[in-house]
Amino acid sequence: MVHVRVTRSSDGCLSVLVMTGHVSAAGGPHGANLTCAAVTGLVRSCAETIATADGVVADGTAEREGELHVTVRAVDGGRREWLRGVTDVLVSGVRRMAADAPAEVELED
Repeated sequence: MVHVRVTRSSDGCLSVLVMTGHVSAAGGPHGANLTCAAVTGLVRSCAETIATADGVVADGTAEREGELHVTVRAVDGGRREWLRGVTDVLVSGVRRMAADAPAEVELED
């Protein structure tokens, strides 16, 4: 199972993002599960977008396969609405995948 935990500030902006786990395809090769690939692609894309954005200070690690941690340290006032939008895309996408595949994806928001 892939577990995604999102912690938000009082105004809805991402503060901490943690993704852990994998989903294996039944009898298939490692990396062949489409749900796992979709969640990973969405989460990593949003994390990379946030980490490289002007006006946002964030750091993260992916020390082992199946783990991603991102912490937003500071956001310029003019970028908070943008960050809230990226956060909403991240959460709504993972929520949809968790609804479609509850045995494979879990969202804690």
